[in-house]
Amino acid sequence: MKKLVFGFIPLLLIFTLALAGCGKGGASSGTTTGGSGDTIGMTGTNFSQHSLTVNANTPVHLDNTVNGGGFHILCVGTGNGGEGPSSCAQSGDGPSKLYGSGLTITGGQKQDITFPKAGTYHIICTVHPNMVIEVTVK
Repeated sequence: MKKLVFGFIPLLLIFTLALAGCGKGGASSGTTTGGSGDTIGMTGTNFSQHSLTVNANTPVHLDNTVNGGGFHILCVGTGNGGEGPSSCAQSGDGPSKLYGSGLTITGGQKQDITFPKAGTYHIICTVHPNMVIEVTVK
């Protein structure tokens, strides 16, 4: 009987750890659409999703607390962010904070931005390669 119990305990522990890990998500490529309170999560090196659809003048919450967040410089730009041929637009119809040198946000911070006009905005992080999100505003 003791051998059965001692054999069962490690299996129970493994099952419990596996079940606990099921709720943890990495980066996804889903689209979030909504009314009030749309959120863009950021990990240390990426966005939690890679597309977002919102209505014009709806606050978008930048949440840089996912897994501790990281240091990011976000802007409306070209390219895939990080090193390489990427650049920030100097002006446009999106949030003014996302033009010029961009918006610096550090781990643990949250900040709201609002897209006043319809369009598709290519948001990059100038620090992290391939950190890109497409925000479609209706």
